[in-house]
Amino acid sequence: MHDRATTTPTRAIAFALLLVMMLTACSSSDGDAADTGTDEAADATDATEAAGPDDEAAGTEDCESGIETRFAHHLGDTVIGHDAFVAMGEEIEAATDGRITMEVFPAGQLGGIAEWAGLLRDGVIEFAWSDASTLGAVVPDVAAPNLPFLFENEEEFHQIMDGPIGEDINALILEEAGIEILGWSSVGALIPFFGGVDAATTPEDLQGLAIRVPEAPVAVEAWRLLGAEPVAMPLGDAYTALQTGAINAYWLPYWATRATSMYEVSDSMSELPVAYANLAIAVDPNFLSGLCEADQAAIRTAASNAEAANREGWPAADVADREYLIEQGIEVAEVEDVDAFRQLVLPQWEEFEANATTDLFTRMRAELGR
Repeated sequence: MHDRATTTPTRAIAFALLLVMMLTACSSSDGDAADTGTDEAADATDATEAAGPDDEAAGTEDCESGIETRFAHHLGDTVIGHDAFVAMGEEIEAATDGRITMEVFPAGQLGGIAEWAGLLRDGVIEFAWSDASTLGAVVPDVAAPNLPFLFENEEEFHQIMDGPIGEDINALILEEAGIEILGWSSVGALIPFFGGVDAATTPEDLQGLAIRVPEAPVAVEAWRLLGAEPVAMPLGDAYTALQTGAINAYWLPYWATRATSMYEVSDSMSELPVAYANLAIAVDPNFLSGLCEADQAAIRTAASNAEAANREGWPAADVADREYLIEQGIEVAEVEDVDAFRQLVLPQWEEFEANATTDLFTRMRAELGR
């Protein structure tokens, strides 16, 4: 919640006294008036010089100060994304000469990812992590980037989200959800991990397996079509569920499996990139538009730099986390025919496209040649 500076009655009283003094000066003789005018001009010049040219040149003379903001995300404080958000806050504070500060709240301290869209719209928080799946619960067409097997690699994801289609997605989110997106990043492939059963390398291996999926319709339908029995539950419940046999598998990036210690109750993983996890830096547009232009620009630049840091840092972290999981005893199962899995989810693509209210997904398929 941001705090704004307030104007005190003292300033109004001072202004009134100044008017009285000016009227008194005007009643003096012509010679005195000329002298007074010269003195007042000099005083005005001195005041301007005392203020200094920097504020005017930078366009910050009308910027408010003492603004405290909050950034909510659900990651731990040891992952790349958290570091990028902390650096974003530091950059904002430096670029605004301390007028705006941003405190980062990791690990769901300010609620869950599904709650933040509402908190942003209500002005309770200023910044948050979001993703296409979560935003798709509010604006269904926005869930398209999370459809299974749509992207073959992270480069394709960025190709779409950095181009005209991504711009239109952001505009749709702003219009229908009341949230502004400052940038997107892919944060690793979502692959299945298994416990107590063999890793799946063909669609037949998935038949009847209970797999934990996020509480998002796109994910539930995808795994149903793949032949598994999707179980939508919070990630925090998955560790015990796998340990007790309530589920046989789950679906996470390497880094999330390591960060949540899920590897402790897992035996194997199939290198099957069902989808690519993504990150959107979201902001309350009313808060942002209420700032002076210089501070708006500072925030956009800092968010862009955080996005760049994520894009640069996640791939290297992904490799390190994969190696770590293998060192912990997770066996790797190679998948030779990814297209066999993709063919099973094409009905979901077709249904999504038929129910869409925009042409976003149609344009994605055309640009990707799918």
